Amino acid sequence: MPPKKRVIASADEEEAKKTKVDTTSTSPPPTTTTSTTTTTTSTSTSSSSSSTDIKTDKDKGKDKLKDDDIIDSDEEAKSKLPKCRYGPSCYRKNPEHLKEFWHPKAKSGDSSTSTSSGSTSGTTPLKKSESKLLNPSKGDADLDEKGAVQLENYKNVLRIVLGKSKISVDEKRMLREFRKQHSITDQHHFLALAQFGWTEDEYDDGERKDDNIDLEVERKVLLDPSGFEIFWLERKDLKKMTKEQENVFSRVCTRFFQTMARAQSNYIVSKVGVIANSPLRTKFNTRLQAFRSAGKADLEWGFHGTSEESISAISKTGFLTPDEIQKLKNEKAAKTGGGKKSAPKVKPKLDIEVLDDGFFGKGIYFSFYSDYAMYYSQERSSSQILLSQILVGKAYKCTTRMDGSDVMKGFDSHYSPKGNEVVIFQPDQILPRYIITFEENEDEEREQEF
Repeated sequence: MPPKKRVIASADEEEAKKTKVDTTSTSPPPTTTTSTTTTTTSTSTSSSSSSTDIKTDKDKGKDKLKDDDIIDSDEEAKSKLPKCRYGPSCYRKNPEHLKEFWHPKAKSGDSSTSTSSGSTSGTTPLKKSESKLLNPSKGDADLDEKGAVQLENYKNVLRIVLGKSKISVDEKRMLREFRKQHSITDQHHFLALAQFGWTEDEYDDGERKDDNIDLEVERKVLLDPSGFEIFWLERKDLKKMTKEQENVFSRVCTRFFQTMARAQSNYIVSKVGVIANSPLRTKFNTRLQAFRSAGKADLEWGFHGTSEESISAISKTGFLTPDEIQKLKNEKAAKTGGGKKSAPKVKPKLDIEVLDDGFFGKGIYFSFYSDYAMYYSQERSSSQILLSQILVGKAYKCTTRMDGSDVMKGFDSHYSPKGNEVVIFQPDQILPRYIITFEENEDEEREQEF
């Protein structure tokens, strides 16, 4: 088959196409692979549609009158609702808010509703407030130096108040007075909320809704700043489980099996431990908000294989960096090495240990694949692996071994060359969520019939 010729339309041909109206076919013209032809086709189609729908100024005026009548009637019905305190400039998008309060139309020529001059697109330009919400870092550009300092001070206060995911009426009153005294606008207030991961409705309700909680009993533990407990769900109790418990067990099992390259029938999940650790969650949520404010990727799931003793310790105190583990090891060795000279030195036993310097960086290793992590558990005669939420952020992909190296400058984590392992360097980027206890089925062979 001969190659297709590249079609390049001249300016005269383009002008001729604009005046041509095709009323015999509604199917779009065939697309081609060249960018020039694609642009030409788009122009031709657009011109054809606009030329087949020609209305006189008189007709347009009639349509405008009809539309205005409908809008005015709708506006009159809504005007019976309580007036929103933000008026036409309100940029709250919650449907319930829009139902409960009347938002009067902005006056003609208002910059918040008018489109930019000379615009030929059918798309309505973003409002200034919406544009800032999409890019919060630009929200302070309209402030002078003094205003920027006051806003930064307000954000620092807001960060402390919102740190516990709840805000009282008295705290909101205090913040309102702060805004009044330092001329902080409502718009800047809501932009700051967005940076800390709060919605306007959550602020009004006084509590941030954490959807990262599985069980109601887990929620009660997490209300205690020092709360810790593991809730075990066992396969043998499946028939007795509540719908909530069954959903959690099923979801964890699905993640365990779907990421496995081995034959799934060789394993069963006998127990799932749901970890509720309030101190670890608080640290993790703080780092999560910082990642989101910086526009970094959100949550990933990672498996970690190790001994059962280590998993138990990690669930309580969280992960430690290799340097922290080595420091603890040295301290224990110093304590057990004292006393009489004749007394034999006892090798200190740590619940968490360092295997090596780290092939792809001196950090904490996870895998997206359950069977990859299981290898490290089975090497230690363990039948458990840990499933954690991890903040990968901006990851550096290693091309070769980087034994014992720190995180690459400008990055938050490392990927191994084949992507089987991800290395996290800060423990507050990790939240242990589930302990998975698995059992291995012996391969059964079919008996020969004789």
